[in-house]
Amino acid sequence: MKIQGSRAWAVRIPLRTPFPHNLSVRKVTESIIIQLQDDRGFFGFGEGAPRPYVTGESLSSCMAFIKNTLFPWLARQNWPDHINSRNEMLQWMQEFHHRFPQRKEDPIHTNNSSRAALEIALLDCLLKRTERSFQDFFPAQRSTLRFGLGIGAFSPPVAGLIAGAGRLLGFRDIKVKLNQKEDWKRVKAVRFGAGKSARIRLDANQAYSLTDGAACERLASLRRWKPICIEEPFREKDHPRINHIRTSTGLRFMADESLLSLQDAETIVQTGSYDALNLRISKLGGILPLIRVLELGRKHGLLLQIGCHVGELAILSRVGQLLAAHYSCIDYLEGGYGTWILKSDIDPKSSKIGFGGKLLVRPALSSFGYNVDTDALRLAA
Repeated sequence: MKIQGSRAWAVRIPLRTPFPHNLSVRKVTESIIIQLQDDRGFFGFGEGAPRPYVTGESLSSCMAFIKNTLFPWLARQNWPDHINSRNEMLQWMQEFHHRFPQRKEDPIHTNNSSRAALEIALLDCLLKRTERSFQDFFPAQRSTLRFGLGIGAFSPPVAGLIAGAGRLLGFRDIKVKLNQKEDWKRVKAVRFGAGKSARIRLDANQAYSLTDGAACERLASLRRWKPICIEEPFREKDHPRINHIRTSTGLRFMADESLLSLQDAETIVQTGSYDALNLRISKLGGILPLIRVLELGRKHGLLLQIGCHVGELAILSRVGQLLAAHYSCIDYLEGGYGTWILKSDIDPKSSKIGFGGKLLVRPALSSFGYNVDTDALRLAA
Protein backbone atom coordinates (compact mmCIF):
# COMPACT_ATOMS: atom_id res chain seq x y z
CA MET A 1 0.00 0.00 0.00
CA LYS A 2 1.36 3.37 -1.03
CA ILE A 3 -0.10 6.70 0.08
CA GLN A 4 -0.53 9.02 -2.88
CA GLY A 5 -2.44 11.89 -1.31
CA SER A 6 -2.48 13.47 2.14
CA ARG A 7 -4.12 16.43 3.79
CA ALA A 8 -4.52 17.76 7.33
CA TRP A 9 -6.99 20.11 8.99
CA ALA A 10 -6.80 22.04 12.25
CA VAL A 11 -10.37 21.87 13.52
CA ARG A 12 -12.01 24.11 16.13
CA ILE A 13 -15.62 23.50 17.11
CA PRO A 14 -17.39 25.45 19.90
CA LEU A 15 -18.80 23.60 22.88
CA ARG A 16 -22.43 24.20 23.81
CA THR A 17 -21.31 25.33 27.26
CA PRO A 18 -17.84 26.04 28.73
CA PHE A 19 -16.24 23.20 30.70
CA PRO A 20 -13.92 24.36 33.52
CA HIS A 21 -11.19 22.37 35.24
CA ASN A 22 -7.93 23.18 37.02
CA LEU A 23 -5.79 23.50 33.89
CA SER A 24 -8.22 25.14 31.49
CA VAL A 25 -11.70 26.48 30.84
CA ARG A 26 -12.52 24.85 27.54
CA LYS A 27 -14.97 26.71 25.32
CA VAL A 28 -13.82 25.28 21.99
CA THR A 29 -12.59 21.79 21.20
CA GLU A 30 -9.46 21.48 19.09
CA SER A 31 -8.52 18.47 16.94
CA ILE A 32 -6.31 17.63 14.03
CA ILE A 33 -7.81 15.54 11.23
CA ILE A 34 -5.62 13.67 8.74
CA GLN A 35 -7.00 12.47 5.40
CA LEU A 36 -5.04 9.97 3.29
CA GLN A 37 -5.64 8.46 -0.14
CA ASP A 38 -3.92 5.21 -1.07
CA ASP A 39 -2.84 3.92 -4.47
CA ARG A 40 -6.19 2.21 -5.04
CA GLY A 41 -8.23 5.31 -4.31
CA PHE A 42 -9.35 4.45 -0.77
CA PHE A 43 -9.57 7.30 1.73
CA GLY A 44 -8.62 7.06 5.38
CA PHE A 45 -9.28 9.53 8.19
CA GLY A 46 -7.63 9.87 11.60
CA GLU A 47 -7.97 12.27 14.54
CA GLY A 48 -5.70 13.56 17.26
CA ALA A 49 -6.58 15.90 20.14
CA PRO A 50 -3.51 17.96 21.08
CA ARG A 51 -3.56 19.52 24.54
CA PRO A 52 -0.61 21.73 25.63
CA TYR A 53 -1.21 20.91 29.30
CA VAL A 54 -1.08 17.13 28.65
CA THR A 55 1.55 16.27 26.04
CA GLY A 56 2.77 19.79 25.28
CA GLU A 57 1.27 19.76 21.78
CA SER A 58 -0.87 22.44 20.19
CA LEU A 59 -2.81 22.67 16.94
CA SER A 60 -0.06 24.77 15.38
CA SER A 61 2.80 22.50 16.50
CA CYS A 62 0.95 19.42 15.24
CA MET A 63 0.17 20.97 11.87
CA ALA A 64 3.79 22.03 11.42
CA PHE A 65 5.07 18.54 12.29
CA ILE A 66 2.52 16.84 10.02
CA LYS A 67 3.21 19.03 6.99
CA ASN A 68 6.98 19.41 7.38
CA THR A 69 7.92 15.95 8.66
CA LEU A 70 5.13 13.38 8.59
CA PHE A 71 3.77 13.82 5.07
CA PRO A 72 7.21 13.89 3.34
CA TRP A 73 8.19 10.78 5.34
CA LEU A 74 4.89 9.06 4.54
CA ALA A 75 5.36 9.58 0.79
CA ARG A 76 8.49 7.39 0.95
CA GLN A 77 6.86 4.49 2.82
CA ASN A 78 5.36 1.24 1.57
CA TRP A 79 2.88 -0.67 3.71
CA PRO A 80 1.34 -4.17 3.47
CA ASP A 81 -1.62 -4.48 1.08
CA HIS A 82 -3.73 -6.72 3.32
CA ILE A 83 -4.10 -7.96 6.87
CA ASN A 84 -5.73 -11.33 7.48
CA SER A 85 -5.46 -11.83 11.24
CA ARG A 86 -5.32 -9.98 14.52
CA ASN A 87 -1.66 -10.87 14.86
CA GLU A 88 -0.92 -9.34 11.45
CA MET A 89 -2.73 -6.15 12.48
CA LEU A 90 -0.70 -5.93 15.71
CA GLN A 91 2.51 -6.53 13.77
CA TRP A 92 1.53 -3.83 11.28
CA MET A 93 0.90 -1.32 14.08
CA GLN A 94 4.17 -2.29 15.76
CA GLU A 95 6.06 -1.68 12.51
CA PHE A 96 4.33 1.69 12.09
CA HIS A 97 5.38 2.86 15.55
CA HIS A 98 8.89 1.51 15.03
CA ARG A 99 9.25 3.51 11.78
CA PHE A 100 7.53 6.67 13.03
CA PRO A 101 9.91 9.66 12.55
CA GLN A 102 10.77 10.62 16.10
CA ARG A 103 13.98 12.37 17.13
CA LYS A 104 15.90 10.39 19.76
CA GLU A 105 16.51 13.49 21.87
CA ASP A 106 12.77 14.26 22.19
CA PRO A 107 10.58 12.93 25.02
CA ILE A 108 8.84 9.75 23.93
CA HIS A 109 5.39 11.38 24.08
CA THR A 110 6.38 14.18 21.70
CA ASN A 111 3.92 14.29 18.77
CA ASN A 112 1.59 11.67 20.30
CA SER A 113 -1.51 13.37 18.88
CA SER A 114 -0.08 13.37 15.36
CA ARG A 115 1.09 9.78 15.80
CA ALA A 116 -2.40 8.67 16.85
CA ALA A 117 -4.10 10.51 13.99
CA LEU A 118 -1.79 8.99 11.38
CA GLU A 119 -2.01 5.46 12.81
CA ILE A 120 -5.81 5.58 12.66
CA ALA A 121 -5.88 7.10 9.15
CA LEU A 122 -3.49 4.44 7.77
CA LEU A 123 -5.47 1.66 9.42
CA ASP A 124 -8.66 3.11 7.96
CA CYS A 125 -7.16 2.87 4.45
CA LEU A 126 -5.78 -0.62 5.05
CA LEU A 127 -9.05 -2.01 6.42
CA LYS A 128 -11.06 -0.55 3.55
CA ARG A 129 -8.82 -2.00 0.84
CA THR A 130 -8.83 -5.35 2.68
CA GLU A 131 -12.64 -5.17 2.91
CA ARG A 132 -12.54 -5.87 6.62
CA SER A 133 -13.70 -4.09 9.75
CA PHE A 134 -11.78 -3.39 12.96
CA GLN A 135 -14.26 -5.64 14.77
CA ASP A 136 -13.19 -8.59 12.62
CA PHE A 137 -9.94 -8.52 14.58
CA PHE A 138 -11.17 -7.01 17.85
CA PRO A 139 -14.69 -8.43 18.18
CA ALA A 140 -17.15 -6.89 20.62
CA GLN A 141 -17.42 -8.69 23.96
CA ARG A 142 -20.33 -6.47 24.97
CA SER A 143 -22.87 -4.74 22.79
CA THR A 144 -23.89 -1.99 25.24
CA LEU A 145 -21.52 0.45 26.90
CA ARG A 146 -22.28 2.69 29.85
CA PHE A 147 -20.54 6.05 30.02
CA GLY A 148 -20.24 8.35 32.99
CA LEU A 149 -21.29 11.96 33.54
CA GLY A 150 -18.56 14.60 33.75
CA ILE A 151 -19.05 17.62 36.01
CA GLY A 152 -16.64 20.54 35.63
CA ALA A 153 -15.21 22.67 38.43
CA PHE A 154 -18.44 24.60 38.81
CA SER A 155 -19.66 26.24 42.01
CA PRO A 156 -20.98 23.71 44.56
CA PRO A 157 -24.68 24.60 43.98
CA VAL A 158 -24.33 24.24 40.20
CA ALA A 159 -22.37 20.99 40.52
CA GLY A 160 -25.03 19.62 42.85
CA LEU A 161 -27.82 20.52 40.42
CA ILE A 162 -25.98 18.80 37.56
CA ALA A 163 -25.49 15.70 39.71
CA GLY A 164 -29.17 15.68 40.61
CA ALA A 165 -30.13 15.97 36.96
CA GLY A 166 -27.71 13.15 36.16
CA ARG A 167 -29.40 11.00 38.78
CA LEU A 168 -32.79 11.60 37.17
CA LEU A 169 -31.27 10.74 33.78
CA GLY A 170 -30.01 7.41 35.11
CA PHE A 171 -26.26 8.05 35.37
CA ARG A 172 -24.47 5.71 37.79
CA ASP A 173 -20.91 6.98 37.32
CA ILE A 174 -19.94 10.61 37.85
CA LYS A 175 -16.57 12.32 37.58
CA VAL A 176 -16.11 15.67 39.33
CA LYS A 177 -13.35 18.16 38.57
CA LEU A 178 -11.36 19.63 41.47
CA ASN A 179 -9.42 22.92 41.54
CA GLN A 180 -8.64 23.53 45.26
CA LYS A 181 -11.48 26.07 45.36
CA GLU A 182 -14.42 24.77 47.38
CA ASP A 183 -13.56 21.17 46.46
CA TRP A 184 -14.99 19.75 49.69
CA LYS A 185 -18.28 21.62 49.25
CA ARG A 186 -18.45 20.71 45.55
CA VAL A 187 -17.96 16.99 46.19
CA LYS A 188 -20.45 17.11 49.07
CA ALA A 189 -23.05 18.75 46.81
CA VAL A 190 -22.46 16.15 44.10
CA ARG A 191 -22.75 13.27 46.57
CA PHE A 192 -26.07 14.59 47.86
CA GLY A 193 -27.32 15.30 44.36
CA ALA A 194 -26.21 11.96 42.90
CA GLY A 195 -27.25 9.80 45.85
CA LYS A 196 -25.45 7.23 48.00
CA SER A 197 -25.26 4.55 45.32
CA ALA A 198 -23.53 6.69 42.67
CA ARG A 199 -19.93 5.85 41.90
CA ILE A 200 -18.04 9.12 42.11
CA ARG A 201 -14.54 9.70 40.78
CA LEU A 202 -12.63 12.93 41.34
CA ASP A 203 -10.21 14.57 38.91
CA ALA A 204 -7.78 17.17 40.24
CA ASN A 205 -5.81 17.79 37.02
CA GLN A 206 -2.68 18.37 39.15
CA ALA A 207 -4.35 20.97 41.37
CA TYR A 208 -2.52 19.91 44.55
CA SER A 209 1.15 19.93 45.57
CA LEU A 210 3.02 17.16 47.37
CA THR A 211 4.92 19.79 49.36
CA ASP A 212 1.78 21.50 50.72
CA GLY A 213 0.83 19.59 53.86
CA ALA A 214 -2.40 21.51 54.40
CA ALA A 215 -3.50 20.86 50.81
CA CYS A 216 -2.79 17.14 51.21
CA GLU A 217 -4.94 17.14 54.35
CA ARG A 218 -7.79 18.81 52.46
CA LEU A 219 -7.42 16.19 49.75
CA ALA A 220 -7.55 13.40 52.34
CA SER A 221 -10.72 14.92 53.85
CA LEU A 222 -12.57 14.10 50.63
CA ARG A 223 -12.63 10.44 51.73
CA ARG A 224 -15.81 11.29 53.63
CA TRP A 225 -17.73 11.37 50.33
CA LYS A 226 -16.47 7.90 49.35
CA PRO A 227 -14.85 8.58 45.99
CA ILE A 228 -13.72 5.58 43.93
CA CYS A 229 -10.44 7.36 43.18
CA ILE A 230 -8.83 10.75 42.61
CA GLU A 231 -7.33 11.35 39.18
CA GLU A 232 -3.89 12.99 38.93
CA PRO A 233 -4.00 14.87 42.25
CA PHE A 234 -0.44 16.25 42.24
CA ARG A 235 1.56 18.44 39.88
CA GLU A 236 4.82 16.77 40.89
CA LYS A 237 5.86 13.40 39.40
CA ASP A 238 7.54 12.06 42.55
CA HIS A 239 6.20 8.50 42.38
CA PRO A 240 7.60 7.20 45.72
CA ARG A 241 6.15 10.22 47.55
CA ILE A 242 2.81 9.80 45.79
CA ASN A 243 2.76 6.15 46.85
CA HIS A 244 3.48 7.19 50.46
CA ILE A 245 0.56 9.64 50.52
CA ARG A 246 -1.71 7.16 48.78
CA THR A 247 -0.93 4.55 51.43
CA SER A 248 -1.12 6.88 54.42
CA THR A 249 -4.42 8.49 53.41
CA GLY A 250 -6.18 5.35 52.19
CA LEU A 251 -7.13 7.13 48.97
CA ARG A 252 -6.88 5.54 45.54
CA PHE A 253 -5.18 7.55 42.81
CA MET A 254 -5.62 7.35 39.02
CA ALA A 255 -2.82 8.37 36.64
CA ASP A 256 -3.62 10.66 33.73
CA GLU A 257 -1.08 13.38 32.93
CA SER A 258 1.55 11.10 34.51
CA LEU A 259 0.69 8.40 31.98
CA LEU A 260 1.87 9.31 28.48
CA SER A 261 3.66 6.10 27.45
CA LEU A 262 4.24 2.44 28.23
CA GLN A 263 7.39 3.47 30.10
CA ASP A 264 5.29 5.69 32.36
CA ALA A 265 2.96 2.75 33.03
CA GLU A 266 5.93 0.55 33.92
CA THR A 267 7.15 3.18 36.40
CA ILE A 268 3.70 3.35 37.97
CA VAL A 269 3.62 -0.44 38.39
CA GLN A 270 7.14 -0.55 39.82
CA THR A 271 6.57 2.24 42.36
CA GLY A 272 2.93 1.48 43.21
CA SER A 273 2.12 5.18 42.93
CA TYR A 274 -1.30 4.77 41.31
CA ASP A 275 -4.16 2.29 41.59
CA ALA A 276 -5.81 3.13 38.25
CA LEU A 277 -4.94 4.21 34.71
CA ASN A 278 -6.75 6.68 32.46
CA LEU A 279 -6.22 5.46 28.89
CA ARG A 280 -6.71 8.03 26.13
CA ILE A 281 -5.90 7.21 22.51
CA SER A 282 -4.54 10.59 21.49
CA LYS A 283 -2.61 11.12 24.72
CA LEU A 284 -0.85 7.74 24.44
CA GLY A 285 -0.11 8.04 20.72
CA GLY A 286 -2.53 5.59 19.14
CA ILE A 287 -4.35 2.30 19.39
CA LEU A 288 -1.35 0.02 19.89
CA PRO A 289 0.23 2.10 22.69
CA LEU A 290 -3.14 2.11 24.47
CA ILE A 291 -3.42 -1.68 24.12
CA ARG A 292 0.08 -2.20 25.52
CA VAL A 293 -0.64 0.00 28.56
CA LEU A 294 -4.04 -1.64 29.03
CA GLU A 295 -2.52 -5.13 29.01
CA LEU A 296 0.10 -4.13 31.57
CA GLY A 297 -2.50 -2.56 33.85
CA ARG A 298 -4.77 -5.60 33.56
CA LYS A 299 -1.88 -7.93 34.39
CA HIS A 300 -1.20 -6.01 37.61
CA GLY A 301 -4.82 -5.65 38.67
CA LEU A 302 -5.17 -1.87 38.21
CA LEU A 303 -8.50 -0.14 37.60
CA LEU A 304 -8.80 0.81 33.93
CA GLN A 305 -10.63 3.70 32.33
CA ILE A 306 -10.92 4.60 28.66
CA GLY A 307 -11.02 8.35 28.90
CA CYS A 308 -11.29 11.21 26.45
CA HIS A 309 -10.24 14.80 26.04
CA VAL A 310 -13.15 17.21 26.41
CA GLY A 311 -14.83 17.55 23.02
CA GLU A 312 -13.24 14.69 21.08
CA LEU A 313 -14.82 14.33 17.65
CA ALA A 314 -16.44 11.35 15.97
CA ILE A 315 -13.26 9.50 14.99
CA LEU A 316 -11.60 9.24 18.40
CA SER A 317 -14.98 8.69 20.00
CA ARG A 318 -15.77 5.77 17.69
CA VAL A 319 -12.38 4.09 18.03
CA GLY A 320 -12.64 4.37 21.81
CA GLN A 321 -16.07 2.75 21.72
CA LEU A 322 -14.79 -0.21 19.68
CA LEU A 323 -11.89 -0.76 22.07
CA ALA A 324 -14.19 -0.50 25.10
CA ALA A 325 -16.59 -3.00 23.53
CA HIS A 326 -13.78 -5.48 22.98
CA TYR A 327 -12.00 -5.12 26.34
CA SER A 328 -14.60 -5.99 28.94
CA CYS A 329 -11.97 -5.43 31.64
CA ILE A 330 -12.46 -1.66 31.25
CA ASP A 331 -14.05 -0.41 34.48
CA TYR A 332 -15.03 3.15 33.52
CA LEU A 333 -15.81 4.96 30.29
CA GLU A 334 -15.73 8.62 29.32
CA GLY A 335 -16.97 10.31 26.18
CA GLY A 336 -19.77 9.46 23.80
CA TYR A 337 -21.33 12.92 24.16
CA GLY A 338 -20.99 14.02 20.55
CA THR A 339 -23.35 16.86 19.75
CA TRP A 340 -24.76 16.81 23.28
CA ILE A 341 -21.74 19.01 24.07
CA LEU A 342 -20.44 19.94 20.59
CA LYS A 343 -22.26 22.43 18.39
CA SER A 344 -21.40 20.20 15.41
CA ASP A 345 -19.36 17.11 14.53
CA ILE A 346 -17.52 15.82 11.46
CA ASP A 347 -19.73 12.70 11.28
CA PRO A 348 -23.36 13.85 11.62
CA LYS A 349 -24.49 10.23 12.14
CA SER A 350 -22.02 9.37 14.90
CA SER A 351 -23.43 7.52 17.92
CA LYS A 352 -23.91 9.34 21.20
CA ILE A 353 -25.01 8.26 24.63
CA GLY A 354 -28.64 7.93 25.67
CA PHE A 355 -30.44 7.51 29.00
CA GLY A 356 -28.08 6.61 31.83
CA GLY A 357 -25.06 7.04 29.60
CA LYS A 358 -25.90 3.89 27.65
CA LEU A 359 -24.65 3.48 24.10
CA LEU A 360 -25.42 0.57 21.79
CA VAL A 361 -22.26 -0.26 19.85
CA ARG A 362 -23.33 -0.52 16.23
CA PRO A 363 -21.30 -3.00 14.13
CA ALA A 364 -18.64 -1.57 11.86
CA LEU A 365 -19.49 -2.87 8.39
CA SER A 366 -16.24 -1.46 7.03
CA SER A 367 -13.09 -0.30 8.81
CA PHE A 368 -14.02 1.61 12.00
CA GLY A 369 -17.53 2.49 10.86
CA TYR A 370 -17.35 6.29 10.88
CA ASN A 371 -18.20 8.43 7.86
CA VAL A 372 -16.50 11.81 7.80
CA ASP A 373 -18.50 14.59 6.15
CA THR A 374 -15.81 16.56 4.31
CA ASP A 375 -18.09 19.57 3.94
CA ALA A 376 -18.56 19.69 7.72
CA LEU A 377 -14.82 19.22 8.11
CA ARG A 378 -14.04 22.19 5.86
CA LEU A 379 -16.50 24.38 7.75
CA ALA A 380 -14.89 23.49 11.08
CA ALA A 381 -11.30 24.06 9.89
